[in-house]
Amino acid sequence: MRFLLYDRVLEATKGESMIAVKHVSLTEDHLGDGYAGRRVLSGSLLLESMAQVAGWLVHFSADFTVSAFCASSIGPRSSASCRRGARCGSRPACSA
Repeated sequence: MRFLLYDRVLEATKGESMIAVKHVSLTEDHLGDGYAGRRVLSGSLLLESMAQVAGWLVHFSADFTVSAFCASSIGPRSSASCRRGARCGSRPACSA
């Protein structure tokens, strides 16, 4: 089973950037029982969402002729962090 961890691409510019959003709701299968009694989308899943958006940017920029797994790598200057998960009802945006 695959999870797409974003719901809509808002903006895409070939070779430059892509912005996508995720609508977090209580019906998400991967929220499970949550953390400390709260159902949240964990930071690790938010990072996965960022990676998915970056992968689609690679596909989109190359006119879907290359695989994002073969074409992308994390360089020494790249960094990403999530300080806390996204609560239900929130709408985190990811950009690549």
